[in-house]
Amino acid sequence: MKKTLGWSLALLLTAGIAQAGDAKEARKAEMLKKYDKNGDGKIDAAEEEAIRAERKQAEEAKKAAQKAELLKKYDRNGDGKIDDAEEEAIRAERKKGEEEKAAKKAEMLKKYDKNGDGKIDAAEEEAIRAERAKEKKEKEKAR
Repeated sequence: MKKTLGWSLALLLTAGIAQAGDAKEARKAEMLKKYDKNGDGKIDAAEEEAIRAERKQAEEAKKAAQKAELLKKYDRNGDGKIDDAEEEAIRAERKKGEEEKAAKKAEMLKKYDKNGDGKIDAAEEEAIRAERAKEKKEKEKAR
């Protein structure tokens, strides 16, 4: 029995390693297909530089999109900048969010922290999951 269990575990481990290796090989093939411009089967310095440039461009585009979203949300006077008053509004909104989060945490602790240690342990977490599953089932039943 022990021997069978040992072999089973070894097979599972080997299969997991093989899958990880397969995923790594697939990723490598994908990278070569996309970036190996000279077709030599390797990523040379120039191709590596192109990868870095593409990633930098993607990061800059992401930052620009985030900035545009912030301006859209907080630039009340439409001047394309976040001035002191608008920045204060951002801080106030964040503070309110943090306070709401702290209040929700306190409420959760009050409701579920049965041993009063100020934390939700595994048993208490399981009780939360069970309660939520029950509520979900009741909602589905009510439909």
